[in-house]
Amino acid sequence: MAASFASAAEHTARPGFAAHPVAPEFGQWTLALGLGVDVLPRRLVESEWRQLPHAWVRSRAGAGKGWYLSGRANVVIIDDQFQLGAGWGQAYGGFAWGLHDHVGVTWGTVGVEGFDATAWALAHSPGFSVAYPLRAVQSTLTVEALILHARHITVGEVSLTQKGISLQGASFALTFESPVGSRNAIFYGLAAIYAKPDYQLWLAFSDAEARQLYPRFFVGYVF
Repeated sequence: MAASFASAAEHTARPGFAAHPVAPEFGQWTLALGLGVDVLPRRLVESEWRQLPHAWVRSRAGAGKGWYLSGRANVVIIDDQFQLGAGWGQAYGGFAWGLHDHVGVTWGTVGVEGFDATAWALAHSPGFSVAYPLRAVQSTLTVEALILHARHITVGEVSLTQKGISLQGASFALTFESPVGSRNAIFYGLAAIYAKPDYQLWLAFSDAEARQLYPRFFVGYVF
């Protein structure tokens, strides 16, 4: 048991993880590239199932004393998001926990014959994470609030601007990360998104108003 905790602590002290709360060592950084898909239920978009593939990038740089700087970008079919932030994490044997906060913008466009729409918003995602090793695999649960500080939507010649802070929902992600060599890792997992139908542009034309639950699946590699 002691040996496994020592091994886990060694893993969390080095760079090579995308979701684990412990930061890379000072001056070191990680780059994670991933692919995923959101599966939107019929109640969200025009009473039909929608599968939305997306690609994303995550990068973290160790700032010392458990802190790290973070940047992340999501590219979906009709919506893009870019955020910058920071986080702090601490390990106790095999167990680790941390806090993080990211602020950025989300924007997107839809253009079809006879219909054009654009949208942008200021997005804020504070959260926390807890991690524990399952043999050689690090498992991390990440919980984030989905907050919009402002949003502007244009459909044709009609514009709508929403000001103020709005809690759109929450995200619950479970990530598994398997080390590859001394500095890299493969990660995979799933998330449950509980949010208002119009949280992002592709949900803006939903025929439902209450918050809905939908899954996200993802896989990627950490360099």
